Amino acid sequence: MYERDVGSFQFHVLDEDIVTVISNLPVELDGVDTDPNEVVNHKNMARIKTDRVRGGALRVLNDGLIGRSKKLLKRIEPVWPRRVGVAK
Repeated sequence: MYERDVGSFQFHVLDEDIVTVISNLPVELDGVDTDPNEVVNHKNMARIKTDRVRGGALRVLNDGLIGRSKKLLKRIEPVWPRRVGVAK
């Protein structure tokens, strides 16, 4: 819906990939409402301040976490075990 009504993303990702990432993301991906459009599902939730679309969060999810996942993994895999005190 966002691409159709507001703007396009740099990467086209599958709906299944979005569901997988959101289901396994240990942090909340949030941002300020940037568009006049309201979300289609999950409206009026107490823990979410607005029903308006948060475009920045969508871009981080789509173009950052999913679209550039290979590049992200390539950068963090070499340093991650050292930083958290786990030996490879």
